[in-house]
Amino acid sequence: MEYELLQQIGKGSYGSVYRARHRLTDAVYAVKRMDVRRSTHYETVCIVNELRVLSSHKCPFIIAFKTAFMHENCIHIVTELATQGDLAALVKRRAAEPKPIAESEVWSYFLQLAIGVSYLHAINVIHRDLKPANVFLAGEGRIKLGDVGVVKLMRCYMMWGQTQVGTPLYMSPEIIRRERYDKRVDVWSVGCIVHELMSLTPPFAARNMFELRACILSGRWRPPPLSYSQELRGVVAKMMTVQPRLRPDLDALLRRPSVASRMKDRGLELFLLDRAVQPLFHRPCAVPRRLPDWQQVVGMFCELNATIRLDDNAAERMKAVANLKRVLDAPPPSQVPRVATAARRDRVAPSRAPGDDVALHAEIRRVRGLLEHAQSCVAHYRDKLQRLLEKRCVT
Repeated sequence: MEYELLQQIGKGSYGSVYRARHRLTDAVYAVKRMDVRRSTHYETVCIVNELRVLSSHKCPFIIAFKTAFMHENCIHIVTELATQGDLAALVKRRAAEPKPIAESEVWSYFLQLAIGVSYLHAINVIHRDLKPANVFLAGEGRIKLGDVGVVKLMRCYMMWGQTQVGTPLYMSPEIIRRERYDKRVDVWSVGCIVHELMSLTPPFAARNMFELRACILSGRWRPPPLSYSQELRGVVAKMMTVQPRLRPDLDALLRRPSVASRMKDRGLELFLLDRAVQPLFHRPCAVPRRLPDWQQVVGMFCELNATIRLDDNAAERMKAVANLKRVLDAPPPSQVPRVATAARRDRVAPSRAPGDDVALHAEIRRVRGLLEHAQSCVAHYRDKLQRLLEKRCVT
């Protein structure tokens, strides 16, 4: 193996992350390692998603992909190593001093993070697990967004998600309520991160999960320190709006004149989305039909990454995309089309008595009534529990 694993530095959404050294160049990288023999279907989805996003993006605010390979039945994803830690460590260090983070520094982190997340949204990807520990410091005031293992690949701009994933402190109200959600769940998480950079503490004063849930659903978060400008506090308030339909997307926030002027002052308006990789995400392969041949898939992702980095031959890039889609979307080898026999062709479906449909509809109505009653009971006791928690908080 070309890379020597030096020490474990953390765990991602799946697998372990190691600090590694390239044996020939002595360059240091981060390597995420996972045993594919023990991977669940969900972890298989995460592997494909992370390889797909990392190997195809060209955003400077998302962790850079180096290569991927198989070794001893383990998949290794090699990325750049952020040597300055992450925002969670920065907040912890500043809170211990204590020394607040300067407003200009908060603005810089917010704008870079917003551009990186906006890039993902533009290619129909929802991160779903944004938190300070997933935003890495690359030195000289630069940040890198990482841990894209639980991203949601969407078929189109208007698709929804329903899976409950993420870290509770940074979950949006619609995920807590198990409702349909879209890319605005990431906007809420970005607001929580910026709030924490200002306050050096999480936005919600909760002692347990029940109180945290009540605070998130009611929008009861600590106000940021008044030492920061009204403009910055207003941006955070917009992002942490409880109703998702009233919560602006990041593109709209970045287009606000006051925010756009700050981007221009920092030279960030030059980072435009490269639409060359857009066709890769038009048809998601977030859920492979079968456990893929990892050696072949890893090789194709690396090939795709190389063609995108060259950025001069659209035909080669599209050819790599087509080859990758064909492998991931292929049916299992054992899935052979079934040929109808003469007996099946001649078989006649049994006739149903007229009363059968009436009985079936009556049963459907009965079960539906029971379900509605159960839902009303759950809502009643949830409200009762929330009132008790609020009463205890007051006392």
